Amino acid sequence: MTPTPATPSTDAKPASAITDAPFLTKGRVTAALLAEIAYIIGARLIVSPEISWLNEELRWTALRAVSAIALLFILFFRTRTSARPRAIKTLDVALVLALLAVPFFTGDNRLPRDMAHVFALTSFVIGLREELFYRGILQTALRQRFGIVPVLLLSNVAFLFFHWGVQPFNPVNMAFLFLSGLTFGLLYHATGSLLLVAAAHALYDAVFCYTPLLKTPMPAAHALWMLTALSALIVLRIRQTKLTL
Repeated sequence: MTPTPATPSTDAKPASAITDAPFLTKGRVTAALLAEIAYIIGARLIVSPEISWLNEELRWTALRAVSAIALLFILFFRTRTSARPRAIKTLDVALVLALLAVPFFTGDNRLPRDMAHVFALTSFVIGLREELFYRGILQTALRQRFGIVPVLLLSNVAFLFFHWGVQPFNPVNMAFLFLSGLTFGLLYHATGSLLLVAAAHALYDAVFCYTPLLKTPMPAAHALWMLTALSALIVLRIRQTKLTL
């Protein structure tokens, strides 16, 4: 008797670059939240008009490094998972390079050269620390309970208000911060690579430090359209690879 081929279950869960993360327990998430609150409080206490910008930035960087180590410990200590990371494709690298077009065409920071060098170097600690928490922990933890759309909204509202008191909160800059976080979140959802997203974030901030790179940069509002278009491209990449959205 010839066996009948098994038909795929219609209840099968669609593929996702970010797999279920049973290791990300409530205890780990709570510890990460407490670590982030401690960082936010500590960062506000560091700001002082009585110290030079260099000493202040070095203090910030030391605090960021301690926070990043704590988050790495929380996320990976005694973690055992059989999940394999999704391979990074050429298209993913192209999306990161496209992201760098935003500071190239619209950046206009005009920092003194020595300040730009220092801030560009410290951007790599910033990128790692922020992506560890907002994508690696917060987005992943929320993804276990909600669909990706509310997860991206919630995690990036948190990412936006994390910058309260550090960056101007006018409408254009608020939209810029939210869309930047949304782009990082979509890229993480598409690739499942925290390392790639952290590198993209770090390079993005570093390039901004040296702007303007054009004699006449585009108006800041153009960055919003560029980030929106890039987010749409990442959504197409997600749909192309049949990931959940």
